[in-house]
Amino acid sequence: VVWIGLGAAVSAATCKWSWVEGIYFAVAACSTAGLQAVCEASDDYVVLTGIYCLFGVPIFALALGRVAGILVDKHMEKQNHLKMTERITSAEMVFAEHILGHPPDAKIDSSEFLQIQLLRTGKVDRDTLEEIRSDFESLAEGKDFITRDVAMKGHEHRVHKHKTPNVETSI
Repeated sequence: VVWIGLGAAVSAATCKWSWVEGIYFAVAACSTAGLQAVCEASDDYVVLTGIYCLFGVPIFALALGRVAGILVDKHMEKQNHLKMTERITSAEMVFAEHILGHPPDAKIDSSEFLQIQLLRTGKVDRDTLEEIRSDFESLAEGKDFITRDVAMKGHEHRVHKHKTPNVETSI
């Protein structure tokens, strides 16, 4: 906004345009990389317009990208909320049963429900979920849980636990 205002003020004063014409020029110059007609006030003004566009185009693109990002984030948030609140379809349940390895009449615990919802909302894909499950099984070493210490140390825990000490031999 400040950059557009600066360009509008300078162009309105130099070219003797109205404030509205100055704003139109500034927005058009930044959004079309200067492909807007420049008044022929002087050669210096043409050079100044080029410099204005050199910095204005990236600033304009950044601002436009941020606004678009906000709009997309709001849309995705709304879509995610709708998906979370709608019923789980029978097709989604069949897919979840296949992924979780459950028979159709099995109960679903909170961990499994979380996995189903992550898959439904597209927050995680099947391969990533399998990789996480495999990592857990590797860390759990046959148990159905891991300690916080093991979770924080990850696979480093297993390396240190299974390292064999160096034994020096002399002949």
